[in-house]
Amino acid sequence: MFLDFSINIIASIALLILGYSFERLRLFYKTRSIRHLWKPFLQSKKLSVVLSTRPGPYARSTPRLSLQEMLSFVNISNRLSSIGMEILPKDSQVRIDDIKNENLVVLGGPLANEVAKEVWARVSPNIPFSLDTEKQSFRMSDQEYIPVLGTDGKLIKDYGIIIRQPQPFNPHMALFYCLGCHGFSTHGTTLYLTEFNYAKKLADAVGDKSNFVALIEFDVQNNNIAASKILHCFITANA
Repeated sequence: MFLDFSINIIASIALLILGYSFERLRLFYKTRSIRHLWKPFLQSKKLSVVLSTRPGPYARSTPRLSLQEMLSFVNISNRLSSIGMEILPKDSQVRIDDIKNENLVVLGGPLANEVAKEVWARVSPNIPFSLDTEKQSFRMSDQEYIPVLGTDGKLIKDYGIIIRQPQPFNPHMALFYCLGCHGFSTHGTTLYLTEFNYAKKLADAVGDKSNFVALIEFDVQNNNIAASKILHCFITANA
């Protein structure tokens, strides 16, 4: 009887170990695209995410943040915290000297984010897209990618780009720059870095490129991303 009891205990433990190992293998396989995209960042246990903050109505007010960028930060923080990385939010007024020795994700455009302005000035000469801040659109040679409004004045189509390359202030560190014509596409680009189905599409498009820029089109319905597709993905030179 004692022998039967011991065998049952050992079998139960073995099943638990087998189940845990299988789940870990399944998760490792499922996240391979995300790990591929974030590979240059994984040598460090810290990541700074620079957000497009705006001043509040009073001098004593804390900086304000859009809902779409908050969702973007949550996407990144949830995914990378799960592998033991510390995610540090930084406002757009942070000094370059204070972040130049860190891996960076920069969110938002050069008009709303001072760090993004510095980054864009350094990376834009090396990518095939230009940014028209008045039209809030991207251009590539004779093609222009302009957000579309519906008959009710709400956004129904938006465009965003993702840039991965060495950090322009310190080439020993890594940079992701996520920039949308509007906040919807800035949020959408982070889905391509954090969500399994999106990340697989981007990883397939990137292949073995070390540095890349991707232009992504987003369909928006009822203030939510309904569909998207990668329009272009190119190798880029270092800034």
